Amino acid sequence: MQELLSSLSFFAPNLFVTSIFSVIWACFIYIGVRTITAQSSLKSWGVSGWRSFWLCVLCVISLPFFLAQLLDLSSIGLVPEFKYDLTPPDAAFGQTISGGAQLVDKTLTFNYLEILAGGWGVFYVSGVLLSLILIFRRHNRLVSVLGIVKEVEFESQVVGGLLTYQQLDYLSKKNVKLSITKAKCSPFVFGLLNLNLVLPSYLLSMDAKERQLIVEHELTHIRRRDPLLIMVAHVLVCFLWFIPFVRWAKGQLLWAIELSCDRQVLKSSEVGNGRVYAQAMLRTLQQCSGQASC
Repeated sequence: MQELLSSLSFFAPNLFVTSIFSVIWACFIYIGVRTITAQSSLKSWGVSGWRSFWLCVLCVISLPFFLAQLLDLSSIGLVPEFKYDLTPPDAAFGQTISGGAQLVDKTLTFNYLEILAGGWGVFYVSGVLLSLILIFRRHNRLVSVLGIVKEVEFESQVVGGLLTYQQLDYLSKKNVKLSITKAKCSPFVFGLLNLNLVLPSYLLSMDAKERQLIVEHELTHIRRRDPLLIMVAHVLVCFLWFIPFVRWAKGQLLWAIELSCDRQVLKSSEVGNGRVYAQAMLRTLQQCSGQASC
């Protein structure tokens, strides 16, 4: 254990101090953002669906923590150096104190502070690893629960059933795999480098226009690189798991991504499709009402 703490002595003090400052910094940002967004003028602008705004908030909260790891905070006096004067203060107290006793006392103080910083370093790394493991575990569990039954080849007859030729051509150009599931879930895109579009089979029973708008919603996510942005946000929360305000900012960002995607779909579609789009979303919710986990 002592060897492990010694190996962490180079970055543990920096990590310990920046973790404390990061929590305080995130608290101020949270209060400031909640105060600003409470203004009626910003509400009228639809700030809840402003993806860039919440992305900036997430960056402002998290960037100081990572940038501080590149600095030597002890050189500017923000991290204590754990150095003590071992000279017995005979003159100050008017008595003679054993140099050996003074040395033991100072050594113990040094070890307590070193263990505190090193212990937090071990605890932090453990939290990061656990958070990453939970993300991949949830991803694998989701895929297995949904029961993706088959991968649809681009030349199959599903074109007329689920996708338009324009949508299929876009998936082909972007090398996006298409899969169908029997599970009662919403359509979604997953993956990082190799994207996969998962469509539930109940879409075949919906109106063609509704089906096209739902698929267009997912394709808009792909065009805007939302899956990559969402993955980065999840990983960022894993590295800043000890700051609850980062998780709040991520939730606001994910909500803004969905709202802005809806707005983009309606903007690029024909006039009057708003009612059809809303009806399609309601039908999707009805299908998923009995599948809370999905």
